[in-house]
Amino acid sequence: MKIALDPTPFHHDYELLEFPRVVAELGYEYLQLTPHRDFIPFFNHPRADDELVALRTAFLSAGKAAIFVSTAVAGGFGVLIFSWGFNMHVWMGFLIGLAMLVSSFSTLTVFASLIFTLRPKFIFPREPVLALQETEVMAS
Repeated sequence: MKIALDPTPFHHDYELLEFPRVVAELGYEYLQLTPHRDFIPFFNHPRADDELVALRTAFLSAGKAAIFVSTAVAGGFGVLIFSWGFNMHVWMGFLIGLAMLVSSFSTLTVFASLIFTLRPKFIFPREPVLALQETEVMAS
């Protein structure tokens, strides 16, 4: 079943306004334009203005998910603590539950600290390319 086509490979052979016709001739019902610099020159990955706002937003979304999942797994394995007479199950329930809670806590604290300390380029770009292009165009 043909649903959608991304005409990015055809951008050298066809103009932007010809894409709907080309996609229809190939038998697709919809077209999808990816953020390619030829189609959407102003596209830039969304970035947070403030790092603390970005961190807070991440904690409110992904942080909640990590806490919910870790508590669910910890609670599931915590049921093993009530296996009286099977000491190995009691210890496994306790240790696995503790490991899940510690790992989720460290993910939300240590990982964020490492990101802000190391500042990888894919998260914190040194200089936005788009801003450089706009200043070069304005200067000339």
